[in-house]
Formats: sequence, structure tokens, C-alpha cells
Amino acid sequence: MSTNEKPKHYFLGERISEEEHLFLQELRKEEILTRCIPASIGAATLVYILSRKGHIKELDRFGAWPKTLVGAGLGVALGRVGYLTTKCQRIVEEMPNSTLSYVVRRQLGNERIHALSTEEAILSLKCKKDAFWYRALPFASILSGISVYLMKIGDIQAHPRFGIWPKTMSKIILTWKCHRSSNIFFETGAAILGYYAGMVLYRSTRMERFINELPNSQVSKEYRRDFGPRMTDAEILMFSQCLTESFKYKSLPLMALLTSAVIGLYRKGRLPGSQKYGHWPWTISAIAIGLALGFLSHSYFCAQKFITELPDSQTGKKFAK
Repeated sequence: MSTNEKPKHYFLGERISEEEHLFLQELRKEEILTRCIPASIGAATLVYILSRKGHIKELDRFGAWPKTLVGAGLGVALGRVGYLTTKCQRIVEEMPNSTLSYVVRRQLGNERIHALSTEEAILSLKCKKDAFWYRALPFASILSGISVYLMKIGDIQAHPRFGIWPKTMSKIILTWKCHRSSNIFFETGAAILGYYAGMVLYRSTRMERFINELPNSQVSKEYRRDFGPRMTDAEILMFSQCLTESFKYKSLPLMALLTSAVIGLYRKGRLPGSQKYGHWPWTISAIAIGLALGFLSHSYFCAQKFITELPDSQTGKKFAK
């Protein structure tokens, strides 16, 4: 390379300009200072405290420090993932016509939509951030806490070497792509179940936001295509509300009630358990039955909503018959 030739910079396989490269460097510096360092210090401190209190087993020779360093590294990784959506959002908002923005919008697309528009990308990133913070993280935390409690009382067998932690949090696999910025795969039942339950619950909210805020966008058109050409926006939104309400107000309480009843009967000896799995086959069946009964029991109320609030719609007329 000659001394006068400018260096080439790339982002996810696409060549970017010097200005875009400098902007990316600025974002990386902000990522380190505002996310990675605080998350690393916090994770290392937490691991050290848990080790000193005996919740995490220390090594005979080196004490708590090796696992503390692992916690620091995990904090750095979590900090990068936590900043990823913000990074993508800043790229799309501050450099909308750049190659960087195009790459981000392409990553946010799918097999039907090659690249989202700037407005679609911004709204999609906001939805990802809200889904993670207000759905996935709370659900994963709650179910992880429940799993810790069940292991403490003996309903779940702890790992003979590592105790409660493998089944509570275990190894985390982080993906480095903007369209997968919230994809944190916990290799355990509790955390992964809570995480994906939260993400799935937000899907209807995401659809509602796109149809309400960007009704003429390609994403909104794709949502309408899934419901058929005769379905109006009002009917789609009503179906979405019915699904959300049925899970929150019917399925979730029924699952909790049936699960509590199964565990109570099992503890009193009135319900036979499996020699290998204990009460868990009954518990999982109770969860599935509660989920199904919740949706079925709410179907009548959903039909009534269509009849009273959308009487002239095709769906409302079908329910009225």
C-alpha cells in the first residue's frame, strides 16, 4: 500500500467511508466507557461477594479470583450486547443515508423485506429494546428466582459440583448481529423459558405499534398479509388485544393455580410422582392445561368484543351468527 492511499474500512462485509469509520470508533469508545467497564466491575463484584459468602465455590489454590475474572469478562460481553441496540439505533438516526445505516437496516430485514426503511428500523430497534427490558429480562429473572427457590427446598436437584448456578443461569451465548441484538440464549430451562416467554409476549405489541405508528410501512403490510386480505386493521388489533388479554388474565393465573395445586397435592402424598422426575410431569401438564384453558375460556369474551365494538366487521358478523 502506498503512503498516499487511504486505508479501507469494512463493516459486516461492506466497505464504509472514513467518516463512517470514525463514527463507528466513537460508538465503540462510548460502548466501553458507558457499558463494558461498569458491567465488568458490577459482574466481578457480584461474583466475588457470592464466592466469599459460599454461594459460588472458590478454588483451593487461587480462591475467588479466577471466577471473579471470568465474571468481569462476562460483564464486558453483556455490556457489548446491552449497547448493541443503542449503537444500531444511533447509526440509523444519525447517519440515515450511509452504508452503515443500510447494513443495519438489511440485518433487521427478513426473507420478505430485504432492508427496512429508516423509520421502520428505528421503530423495530425501539421494540427490541422494550421487549428485552420490559418483557424478557423480568420474566427470565422471575423464573430464575423460582428455580433457585425450588432448588433450595429440594424440588430441583442442584448440580453436585456447581450447585444452583448451572440450572439457573449457566453459559450464555451472545450473537454479534444487530437483528439478533436481544438474542441471549440461556442454556437452562428457567432463564431461557422466561426470556422467550417475554419476547413472544411482546410480538403482539410490536405488531400493534407498527400498524398504529407506521401503517403504510412494508412491515405493517407483512403483518396484514398473515391475517388475510379481508381483515381490517381494527380487526387485527382486536385479535392481538384478545390474545394478550387471554394470556395475562386467564392463562397465566390458571397456570399458577394448577401448578400450585399439583405441587401441594404431591407434597401431601395425594399425587403419585415419577421416581426419576418427581412431580414435574404433572407440573408441566398443569402448565399446558392452564395455558389451553385460558385461551379457550377467553374466546367467548373475545367474540363479544368483536360483536359489540366491531359489529360491522367481517369477523364481528361471523361471531354474531
